[in-house]
Amino acid sequence: TSVIPYFLYTIALKILPAGTASSLAIIEPVSATLYSVLFLGEVLSIFSAVGIVLVVGSVFMLSKSEN
Repeated sequence: TSVIPYFLYTIALKILPAGTASSLAIIEPVSATLYSVLFLGEVLSIFSAVGIVLVVGSVFMLSKSEN
């Protein structure tokens, strides 16, 4: 069941510019963590929350520096 999303993700990485592809790759663990909290009932620890803030902040700063 996870073959199709990974296949589509690989195709998207080939099509997208390098900066966009790397930003998406960095955000992937954040989205997986948030989905597990929202849909699977996982508990978000303070360390995970701080990590999410740091990752999202760094992607935001990188996207602003590319412009």
